[in-house]
Amino acid sequence: SSGKAVSYEVCDLLISFLVEHIDEVGVHGDEDCESQANSTTEGYNPSHSSLTCSSSKRAHHLFLLFCLDFSSLNKFPKNEIVLRPHLQKLISECFRRSTEGPLSGSGHYMNMLRSLFRVITG
Repeated sequence: SSGKAVSYEVCDLLISFLVEHIDEVGVHGDEDCESQANSTTEGYNPSHSSLTCSSSKRAHHLFLLFCLDFSSLNKFPKNEIVLRPHLQKLISECFRRSTEGPLSGSGHYMNMLRSLFRVITG
């Protein structure tokens, strides 16, 4: 059916894009959004606040796209072939990035691993 073929192609394009942007998944600026939005100090810069907020939203959306791509394996097992070449990089990058930097940004990486392993174990 055409759904299987389309899913395979979309999964292939999406995982390639996401692996290239995996470093952006850990951007976590929700605290900065709230503190800057509530700030009344003279140095408040709304453009910096929106940049931080949009980066945080982008990180969240990238995380959701990873989860969507992983979950496609449940319905379309053929997509595993597309994911397989990226597994080593995905797992090693998630482990590495979850242990370095601020703890607030590591949650997405650990949740990505959890989602990936949950799908793999079926």
